[in-house]
Amino acid sequence: MKDAAPENYCIALQPICDGALRHVGDELLYRTGVNARFAQVDDDMMVTARVCNAAFYETGIEKLVGRRRKLFFNAPREWLLQPELLPPDSDQVVVEVLESVTGEPAVIEALQRIRGLGYEVALDDFVLTPETRPLLEVASIVKVDMLQPFRPDDIMLYRNRGIRLLAEKVEDLETFERCRALGFEL
Repeated sequence: MKDAAPENYCIALQPICDGALRHVGDELLYRTGVNARFAQVDDDMMVTARVCNAAFYETGIEKLVGRRRKLFFNAPREWLLQPELLPPDSDQVVVEVLESVTGEPAVIEALQRIRGLGYEVALDDFVLTPETRPLLEVASIVKVDMLQPFRPDDIMLYRNRGIRLLAEKVEDLETFERCRALGFEL
């Protein structure tokens, strides 16, 4: 039996900057409390529902990020397959496909619908494998964890497809400059 989700939780915003260090977006994060430094997730659907409810319906995107910044949120496979669950403001929202999602036909079809509705699609902590390669057909952004090994050839493949690159876990200026030199835009 799964542990019950905590009654108290909060959302947090992780800033996303461009190559000139301008704040251009935020990633919406779930935390079990104000002092939690990382997510403790037992149920991806519950977490996504809580985050979306707090951000989009209780607070509102304009109060969270204004009118010009993008707001990224994580969506598990089951969420992607139900477009009625998508939040409003498609022009400001980036749907992040969790790293556990593969490029099966039903997912690709759902992501094509999501893109058709005006949302951008980001692949979170993306690692290129035969199972994930089909996701590149619908992605507008690939997020790469800088603390994990990655192949420069994969980075070139993404760039050649016109997919924007977002470097995660950039903690110092040296890493920032290296990412920018590799073609990362965010």
